[in-house]
Amino acid sequence: MSPKKVQEQIDADFKAGLTTPAGRRVFIRMLTQAGLWSSSYVESPTGTAYNEGRRSVALALMQEAQRVCPELYSQALREQLAEKPPEPVVEAEE
Repeated sequence: MSPKKVQEQIDADFKAGLTTPAGRRVFIRMLTQAGLWSSSYVESPTGTAYNEGRRSVALALMQEAQRVCPELYSQALREQLAEKPPEPVVEAEE
């Protein structure tokens, strides 16, 4: 199979994974568990490096989703927000 055909198959497989609500939930869970939306910093330099490595994988997955099927990536984010509304802001008492 030519490199172009291989990439087309990879793209089609990636898109197929995001076409169902379950696939989008798993994708968002993977990004979250890899620390995409979290700070990588911890007290230990090796711990920070480890966390950055995990986050790097999440960034690559996110970029791939945005390249292959941006509409499904956006839909996954919208569904995540709909399932888990943001925490209310608690005002400090004076």
